[in-house]
Amino acid sequence: DGFSQFNLEDKNTEILNGQTDITVSYHESIVDAQNGTNAIVSPYINTIVNSQVNYDRLINNITQCVNSTGSLDIVVNPLPTPIPPPVLESCDINNDGFTEFDISGVEAIVLGTQSGMTVSFHESQSDADSNVNPLNSPYNSIIPDLQELIVRMENDVTGCYATTMLTLQSNPVPEFISISEYILCDYNNSGDESEQFDLSSKNTEIINGQNTSISYHENQTEAELGLNPIVGLYNNISNPQLLYVRLEDNLTGCANVGTFNLQVNPLPILVNPSSLDVCDDGVPDGLTEIDLSVKDNEIRGGNSSYSITYYINQLDADMGVNQLSVPYTNTRNPQTIYVRGEDITTGCYSTTTLD
Repeated sequence: DGFSQFNLEDKNTEILNGQTDITVSYHESIVDAQNGTNAIVSPYINTIVNSQVNYDRLINNITQCVNSTGSLDIVVNPLPTPIPPPVLESCDINNDGFTEFDISGVEAIVLGTQSGMTVSFHESQSDADSNVNPLNSPYNSIIPDLQELIVRMENDVTGCYATTMLTLQSNPVPEFISISEYILCDYNNSGDESEQFDLSSKNTEIINGQNTSISYHENQTEAELGLNPIVGLYNNISNPQLLYVRLEDNLTGCANVGTFNLQVNPLPILVNPSSLDVCDDGVPDGLTEIDLSVKDNEIRGGNSSYSITYYINQLDADMGVNQLSVPYTNTRNPQTIYVRGEDITTGCYSTTTLD
């Protein structure tokens, strides 16, 4: 508003210029200075906007001689007007509440169109007022989650300054649970160790209730940058294959990258068994009880991790339903029985037939 408070006595040393036994007083008019009346008391607030001329009176304490010809210009310089910056957000990669902030870009916001100013950042108002301990960029926060810095803007000519506040906000990144492997059996072109994976089937597990978007990537760099996300069904290119997944917070844009494996397990290698011939029972109808399990070891080829089961048709064998009981009574003679061999570790299966 063009008015400010002055401590006029700050000019005493300059006015006295080494003289002693002199009393200095200040007055609003030269007449008052000459008459020694209406002395101004500090702190003094100017009565004329922006600038004002006051007069000083010097009186020798010994001789009582007076000099009242001096004048003192008091000038009210305008304060800088720092523009309050928006909240500065940064992603907290450790989710500990502390993170690194690039505060260098805030200077231009605080300045706006003003020039001839110096902007500095401080951790406390007292540091900003004293213009000590300026902060460098990047700055590591010392208060978790939310921290306020004081921004000082000083006029390079007048030294006048003003301050404003900068709020630092540490945003957590999405968190990953331990992601399970995505495992398929090598049913398509068995032996090529490549299958088609529906990666979207992992979304619910990985997102785990967080408000995030998800994308899958073949390497870490692309995942970190959000580039070249895998779209649609995906065929692995190695076995096993490490795949990268990016979770990005839908509100803050903070992202995190995790990994999991794609694994294609081989199918059991079954031996095509020789025919199972048995003697008819006492009724000469070609039907009798047959212990199918006697073929188990032959079919599994000595691999004890294969479970062997028998079915009336191929569909049942593929689905693993309606397993035949053992012993089994054939329904025609001869008859083809369908065999399912399943790896008890991986759950992968293959089939063959038994006559």
